[in-house]
Amino acid sequence: MKKMILASLAALGVAMPAFAQDAAPEPREKGVFDGVSFAGIVGLDVLTIQENDEADTARDVLFGGSIGYDRQVGRVVIGIQGEITSSGAAYKIENLLASGDRFESKAGRDLYAGVRVGLPTGRTLLYVGAGYVNSQLRSYYADATDSIEQTEEKGGFRVSMGAELQRKNIFGRIEMRYQDLGDYTVFALPTGYARTHTQIVAGAGVRF
Repeated sequence: MKKMILASLAALGVAMPAFAQDAAPEPREKGVFDGVSFAGIVGLDVLTIQENDEADTARDVLFGGSIGYDRQVGRVVIGIQGEITSSGAAYKIENLLASGDRFESKAGRDLYAGVRVGLPTGRTLLYVGAGYVNSQLRSYYADATDSIEQTEEKGGFRVSMGAELQRKNIFGRIEMRYQDLGDYTVFALPTGYARTHTQIVAGAGVRF
């Protein structure tokens, strides 16, 4: 009897490693859009200053870079993104208070942090995003005798939608977004107008 028990334990000892190997879950396969990404960005920034039904716009190029992390969860891709860009869009008025004077309100640096959710189809990702943006605006006024300049920062929100195409570890992206910075201020004084930005950007980068 003792010999039978020892033989059974010995056989069980041989079988256990194989059983454990068969029972262990298979490692998760990495998704096409999983990982850390770095991208360069360039596009068009439309600065809009609006009062009721009237609006003035200024357009210029924006450029910058982004960093993000995405992970596929079930059938969707969820990610976080950070971005820094700079825009040259400037709203200008001459002869504002006196003949020959000049006023300028110029967009500057934007810092963005947000999330995105997308639906992958093969190597294409369609996504929407939202987050917080901290935006600079430079106010400048000069007349024949003097000038004044002030740069202020203001927070607001951004919503976006876009598409991304992945090839190996390289990707391309096109995105449209809308930024609302609330009340438009001049030299830190409220005007009662609204300041928004509509942007169309393209990006290219790598994912690891």
